[in-house]
Amino acid sequence: MTGPTEPLGGPGVPGPEAPVFVISVAAELTGMHPQTLRTYDRLGLVTPGRTVGGGRRYSLRDIDALRVVARLTAEGLGLEGVRRVLALQQEVLALRERVAALEADLMAAHEALTGTGNLPVTRSRGQMVVWRRG
Repeated sequence: MTGPTEPLGGPGVPGPEAPVFVISVAAELTGMHPQTLRTYDRLGLVTPGRTVGGGRRYSLRDIDALRVVARLTAEGLGLEGVRRVLALQQEVLALRERVAALEADLMAAHEALTGTGNLPVTRSRGQMVVWRRG
């Protein structure tokens, strides 16, 4: 619990990855039955943390993922389709992170070569064109 001078989200407040919710609380937060959560865990759609005794503990990120699964199934997608959508979302996230890292490397390399941070960059249809003046 935060103290009177401790900001929300400060020390002692678990982050979005912290497995803190028991299955009954996770079920209530998502509007799902606990058995549904167990099924999604067994199928690998959402994998909560585990206690030493084997009990499931869900994080805020898990709760968000369960809500995504609920929305997709409500829209008529089967569980295998949901699994594929979740995998593709993870792949897109990883690729975006890789692009950001490559762009940072490119900027650093340009800065090292020219001594400036002014890199002329043009973006077109998902491609990046880097050019050097004259």
